[in-house]
Amino acid sequence: MRYIKFTIVKLIIRTLGLLYCVYLIPVNDCAGAQKFVVQVAATKTPLNIQSFVKKYNINESIKELKSDDWNRYIIGSFDSYKLASNYAIELVKINRLSGVFIRNIEKDSSGIFAQAKKKEVLTHFKKEEQVVLAPNSAPIKPELSENKQTDSLKIKKDKLEARNMGNYFLHLLLTDLEIKTFKNDLVEYGENNVSESYFRFYLSSVDFVFKYPFAIVLFGFIFFFIFNIVTVLFVLNFTIKEKNRLDRYIKVYSKMYEGTLLAYLFGEIDWDRALIQLKHIKRKENKKILISILFNFHENLKGEVDKFIPEIFVKLGLHNDSLKASESYYYHKKTQAIRELTYLYPEGAVKIIPELINYSNDRVRAEVQTSYIRLNQNHPFKFFRKLTKPFARWTQLSAFYLIRLHQLPVPSFAEFLTSKQYTVREFCLNMIIYFQQLENISAIFQLLESSREQTRFLSYKAINDLRLFDGKLRLKKRYRDETEKNKLEIVKAFRNIGNEEDLDFLEIIIKSESISLKIEACRSLYYMNSQGKERMISLTKEYDSKLELFISHVTDPRN
Repeated sequence: MRYIKFTIVKLIIRTLGLLYCVYLIPVNDCAGAQKFVVQVAATKTPLNIQSFVKKYNINESIKELKSDDWNRYIIGSFDSYKLASNYAIELVKINRLSGVFIRNIEKDSSGIFAQAKKKEVLTHFKKEEQVVLAPNSAPIKPELSENKQTDSLKIKKDKLEARNMGNYFLHLLLTDLEIKTFKNDLVEYGENNVSESYFRFYLSSVDFVFKYPFAIVLFGFIFFFIFNIVTVLFVLNFTIKEKNRLDRYIKVYSKMYEGTLLAYLFGEIDWDRALIQLKHIKRKENKKILISILFNFHENLKGEVDKFIPEIFVKLGLHNDSLKASESYYYHKKTQAIRELTYLYPEGAVKIIPELINYSNDRVRAEVQTSYIRLNQNHPFKFFRKLTKPFARWTQLSAFYLIRLHQLPVPSFAEFLTSKQYTVREFCLNMIIYFQQLENISAIFQLLESSREQTRFLSYKAINDLRLFDGKLRLKKRYRDETEKNKLEIVKAFRNIGNEEDLDFLEIIIKSESISLKIEACRSLYYMNSQGKERMISLTKEYDSKLELFISHVTDPRN
């Protein structure tokens, strides 16, 4: 036996179908057999119809229905509740009848009226009458006098105004005519589509909504919320199915393409045979799969096999797509295209990369600069001379990684210390410190006058790490005007480049500066030379015995 696989979407569809079968189909079946008549009188003893007709000047024929010891007298046969209601209003106005009701009855196949329904239905009159009959309410009474009519209309008007206070929100959105038309349409729809068992509840719901129109907004939010849930379920279901399909698709073609390309790279098949086995390579998804496989080969296959990978990239025509994508307005496509050309088609990348060195987008510019360093191994940082955009920190890390990984020739970074880009200057200072380049020391001293705190910090660090003794006087001169961070770096430098001439300078710092500077000055003074250690001990005895704690701290190997 086959079972239906359960999903949320299928459950919703089947529930809606069941509701349609349960409610809508019986409603449509019942609506066609219903008829509406106007009851003008009801007595337990037979009524003289001719006298009744003459008294109230009724021109229509009156039919008699007997049920439950009652004789009911009805007029007309209407297909809708609205038509019967309009006719009843005319009887009240013109013929001055009382005790008028609308009744819902059925006709048999012969056209004779059957037993009348016991349940009475609501009677809605036109707005100008200002009368609404609720279930079990009193029948419509004729207008007895002009004064009573005026009083009655005044009372009804007051009630209507009080009720319209609740409809203030509804009147902000619709006019009186639109409200009336909308309500009549709802009632007419109920007459034609709602069965008798639910009709009373339907009409009371319509009255409630128009009495408290905020319910319309509430119901609207409820339906909107339900619609959103159903939409999200459909979207999730479609997304999951599409993702699973795409995963299976990529898995199948990746396995097929990888096996074929490996067979070609290791000489098991020739290119013509490989091209036959590479099916559907013109599809966009399949081109992405091929590029991913070639990237994987480039990272993991070395030696003589590595040179065939760009050849495959060109033979498959994938380089044309990458060149086209490099001109795209979408940054992610442009970045991916530059990466593909750099690794799989270097000849094409070399032509377009110099034009994009100063590209406005940071991601594209970072990829272009990294590609330039990789493809121009003889002069990897030549682009610094025409760089007008910042050299990002991530690109700096990538450039340092490429130098170490590919053993690129290290240029003299001192020649770029005059660059207008502070990012370039700071990168070059870091590289000078790391590679211990002592060329053009005067350029480092010039950067001590820079307005950027980080540039000056790297200059102090370069003087310290490169043991530039000529910069000692410059450090003393700039100490007082520096920030806390740079002061610490200056004090650290005297540990390596200081001598007995600098003992007084460090002693002043120990006596007057902050705790962090005191500790660093104690460390520099203690480890500078033997004279410095003796000066430190004498300061402890003569000036402040608490300096023994600083000595213990700086001599502790954990610090």
